[in-house]
Amino acid sequence: DLTRTRLAHVELGASAAPTLSIAREGDVLVATLAVAAGTLDDDAVIACLDGFAGRLDEPLRHLL
Repeated sequence: DLTRTRLAHVELGASAAPTLSIAREGDVLVATLAVAAGTLDDDAVIACLDGFAGRLDEPLRHLL
């Protein structure tokens, strides 16, 4: 449930090292965060991506 987040879609997966990727697909900006299993739980990954998306949407938010 992504209610009250800026995220439209989340796919959870794993990576050996934390990796943040940003790409544009048409008019959509895609941010991907892959982390090793056991490093962060799914809720923490979603919160991290939501915070990052919020800062991209409202850059002044980063200063607060």
